[in-house]
Amino acid sequence: MTSENEYRNASRYLTNLLNRKLMGPNGAGPLMVAIEACELQIPKHPISKSWSPNLCPHCNADIGGDCNDGYYENPHYERCPVCGQKLDYSE
Repeated sequence: MTSENEYRNASRYLTNLLNRKLMGPNGAGPLMVAIEACELQIPKHPISKSWSPNLCPHCNADIGGDCNDGYYENPHYERCPVCGQKLDYSE
């Protein structure tokens, strides 16, 4: 299984390739897709604000639930159900 560190290193390497324009004009699109795919595998903390549902740090999707009483439940998803971003709830 690929580790978080390996995804970080791959993302940095691919970003360097993209910034140096070593892949030519047709290589930018595939590199950007590969960078985004690596970034989604690196756990990120959800955006949490008081009295609001948690938001995905990648796509800003609402990943909480309305309890119909003015409060929100914030279930702990392993991944964002919209974009697949890996989530980290540790402090």
